[in-house]
Amino acid sequence: QYRAMVWLVENTLYVSYPDDRKIQRWALSTFYYSLYGDNWSITDGWVTHKGDLENECTWHGISCTESGTVLSIDLKANRVYGRVPDEISLFVDLEYLSLSENQVRSIPASLINLPKLKVLNLHKNRLQEIPGGDYGSSILKELY
Repeated sequence: QYRAMVWLVENTLYVSYPDDRKIQRWALSTFYYSLYGDNWSITDGWVTHKGDLENECTWHGISCTESGTVLSIDLKANRVYGRVPDEISLFVDLEYLSLSENQVRSIPASLINLPKLKVLNLHKNRLQEIPGGDYGSSILKELY
């Protein structure tokens, strides 16, 4: 989380971002560093402050709404490793998450309860921990 915060505040445009964008960039950078992003196969755009890649909606595997809110994350077979951080719960509009064919070890309970998450693909990972909880309250339609 420290590395994510340093990256975020080092951006000269940081003060001009609205709060929701600061939160989104914080959550994405925490996601990146928590899952050893420096070792991913493809990192295009992630945690950079360069030109067109400045916008997180252009980063590899990220799709956004027209207003710039993260809608999906697809990092299939990208050497993602570790524990999905609790900050994933900050993506309240996330509908699709695919981390299949990686080495994800665990996910937080907050992931299952994201209010708009419809597809969660964790197929072919090394999950050691699956959180308990009330899956009946989730709108999740597909779980792999």
